[in-house]
Amino acid sequence: TIEAVALPPEPVFTIVGSVDASLDAGANVSVDLAGQRFSTTTDSQGRYELEVDSSASNSLVSLNAQGKGEQDVLILASALGDLKSLKSMAGNDARLTNNELAAVDVTTLTTAAVGLAMIENNGGLPSSFDELRSHSLNVNSEEMLIASAALELAVTDPNMQSMMLSGDASTMDLVTSVERLYHAVSSIQSEDASKLSNAKMD
Repeated sequence: TIEAVALPPEPVFTIVGSVDASLDAGANVSVDLAGQRFSTTTDSQGRYELEVDSSASNSLVSLNAQGKGEQDVLILASALGDLKSLKSMAGNDARLTNNELAAVDVTTLTTAAVGLAMIENNGGLPSSFDELRSHSLNVNSEEMLIASAALELAVTDPNMQSMMLSGDASTMDLVTSVERLYHAVSSIQSEDASKLSNAKMD
């Protein structure tokens, strides 16, 4: 008789990356896919490993990283691509690292890219990577740098943060609103024009 051999379970697809150093350890990193939320937290080095056990293969995978406690207004994002393509990139070990895709590292620049694409998409996150890419084509590099620099100041400079994030607004609210961004940049320019230039160069 032939005995049935049980195949080892397939490894769960895991995104491995880091979050901007301005967010303290324990920041929440999450992905929402087809009504399911997958989440984890960062370690003391800002690194995270996020298991995404989903079959929503055509859905856009967009990471959100949110600070904890007093940093809860600091929300950063990074759009990675559709789940099927990401699993393919990850290869046999099912682990997607920054060697395969730089966007697993969530930064102010990746957040600016997501925010400006959302502005182009009337405020909503595009539902597919193709849609995201087409909206991103309408964003010029100078806009991207200015938005990223404003974000950089909002997450690293407490004075700038209180100036740019009025009420309970988050950094994501800042970068998904033309009005808020314009106001933030005007505030920075009137306070100290060199700050924006320096942040852009960083």
